[in-house]
Order: sequence, then structure tokens, then C-alpha cells
Amino acid sequence: MSAIKKFLKNLLLFGLALFLISNIVSYLRSPAINEKISIDVKLLDGKSVSLNDYKSKPVIIYFWASWCPTCKLQSSAIDELSKEFQVLTIAVNSGSDEDVRGYMGEKGYSFATINDKSGNISRDFKVKAFPTTFVLDSNGSIIFSEVGYTSGIGFRLRLKVAK
Repeated sequence: MSAIKKFLKNLLLFGLALFLISNIVSYLRSPAINEKISIDVKLLDGKSVSLNDYKSKPVIIYFWASWCPTCKLQSSAIDELSKEFQVLTIAVNSGSDEDVRGYMGEKGYSFATINDKSGNISRDFKVKAFPTTFVLDSNGSIIFSEVGYTSGIGFRLRLKVAK
């Protein structure tokens, strides 16, 4: 029995260390944006959108790419969150509008998406790795930025703080 307890203890410690290290790496890789950034573009469905449309409640801004393996894991959690919270996603370097629509349809995603074909929006947000996610509070200020995978629970906790 003690061998199993020791194994489980080591597994727990390893998991905790991995969790802490990944959060430190994410913090170090997170973009530092001091000024408020505006977005005024059209979504894939043709609707015009502005960040001002998302005021009064926290919003998740999720930068992803169809070719990104981690984004493929993260996007289903983002899609679930979009049914309950304000979510704006930006597909970066993922092809034409038709390509992105096809990819989203294939995966069953329904979140609001901008196709950033040129990468201008991701440059404005200083995004250098995917996925990168921002949580803005109800005043439009960035309170969290995250590079890499974050669980749905992690986003829910960040959104609670953002209120």
C-alpha cells in the first residue's frame, strides 16, 4: 500500500509543479498592453462589430488559428463559454472567410469570429503565440492575458474576477 501512496503523492506533486510552471511561462509570454485597443470590423457572418459593443459585461477575446493544435483543444471550451458569456474570437492566418467558416462548421463552433487574414488585429494586441486569450472587464480594460491552454473552469474564474 505504501508504494501506491508514494506514487500518488509524487504524481500529485508533479501535477502541481507542472501547473505552476505552465502558469509562470504563460505569464512571461503574455502580451503587455497598456493602452485600450479598439476593434471595428465585420464578423464572418457579416455583422459589424466593435469592442464598444461588448461593454457593461466582461468579454473574452480569443486569438486562435485553424492550424494550431492547442487551439483545437481550447476552442471547444471557448464555444461552450460563448453560449453563456460575451466572447469574440479572432482567427489568425487561417485562410479565407470561406475556409474559416468551413473549419468552424466542421468542428461545430458557433462563437462570433473575425477573420484576421492580414494579422493586423493580432499585431495590435501584440499576439505572438496561439492561442492567446484576453479577458476584459466591464470597462473594457484588459485584466488577464493568457498564452496557451486554459480550461473552461479557469476562464469562468477569470470572468468572475472581471465582474
